[in-house]
Amino acid sequence: MDLRDAAALLKVSPETLRRKAKLGVVPAWKIGGWRFSRAELMRHLQGARPSTNARRELVGSDAPDQDRGSLSYAEVERRFSDVAKRVMRRRAELSRGASGRAL
Repeated sequence: MDLRDAAALLKVSPETLRRKAKLGVVPAWKIGGWRFSRAELMRHLQGARPSTNARRELVGSDAPDQDRGSLSYAEVERRFSDVAKRVMRRRAELSRGASGRAL
């Protein structure tokens, strides 16, 4: 399925889904545009837990096994957005090189 169909299924905006796909948060393939498998998305929704590093970043825990309680969906989205902004900012810095100009 394409980006628009997957976004409608997940009830998120296409831009949000595109960002999450680019960061590897949701299972996706880029073949002439982002492609998603309905089965993979449903499996991801039912049992997806972030990887240890992503969980540490989202929850703010140094101990991956430490249970920090439940976070609201809005709080997870806010933290995800903060992490995504930092990643994109860092990528932009790295693409500029030593001269400060974009490569």
